[in-house]
Amino acid sequence: MKTFASLVLSAAFTLFATSAHAGGGTYLTVHNELGDGHFCMDASLDSGVHDGDPVYVYRCHGRANQRWTITQSIGGQSAIVGIDGFCLDVRGAGERSGTPVQLYQCHFGANQKFTVTHGGHIREVDSGKCLASLGRGGRAPIVLEPCREYANQIWFVEK
Repeated sequence: MKTFASLVLSAAFTLFATSAHAGGGTYLTVHNELGDGHFCMDASLDSGVHDGDPVYVYRCHGRANQRWTITQSIGGQSAIVGIDGFCLDVRGAGERSGTPVQLYQCHFGANQKFTVTHGGHIREVDSGKCLASLGRGGRAPIVLEPCREYANQIWFVEK
């Protein structure tokens, strides 16, 4: 079992080593450990991939909709690219607590820029808020919340 520190170091290495697109290359699983198991960042595939599709936590299964690429851009900010090259995006460029994240075509605007902290937070650059799961799976939404040391805000990035 990997320790949190080794996962953070692995994430930091991967953050700098990953290419700037999701086609081919290294894919990552982004998950947190809530309740009795691992729950992964998961993109909805109910009817194909479209702008505005929700992103939530769901029990890890390793299929394409749970594979992500973290790209590095200037200043250490990153885009998180998922299935079919769609990016993790803060809906409506909102900055309020509770604003959900979604899939959206990559435009690399402010609402698609994140930093992965050494403590395991994924912080949205514009608002300074962190990604938080609102539940323990079963399509619990991922939203922006003030950064705290809560389990629902600590994310592990693995190859």
